[in-house]
Amino acid sequence: FSSSIKANRERCESNIETLWKQSGGCHGNIIISLSVRSSFDLYLQARNFPPGSEIIMSAIQIEGMVRIAAEAHGLMVVPVDC
Repeated sequence: FSSSIKANRERCESNIETLWKQSGGCHGNIIISLSVRSSFDLYLQARNFPPGSEIIMSAIQIEGMVRIAAEAHGLMVVPVDC
C-alpha cells in the first residue's frame, strides 16, 4: 500500500470502530476484517480449540466456513437446523 492508501484505510477503520462503539453494539470488542470468513478464521485461531473439538454450525452457512473449521483448524462440524 502507498502511504496515502494506508492512511485512508486506517481512518476508515477508526471511523467504523467509533460508530460501532457509539451504537452500543459491541461493548468494546471489535474486529474489522475483509470478510466474515477471515473474521471466523481469526476467531478460531484466538479460541485455539483442541483438534477434534465439536463446533455447532447452521446447516445453511456462508460458503467455505465448514472448510475453515474442519480443514484449517481440525474441528468436527456438527450441523444444526433451527
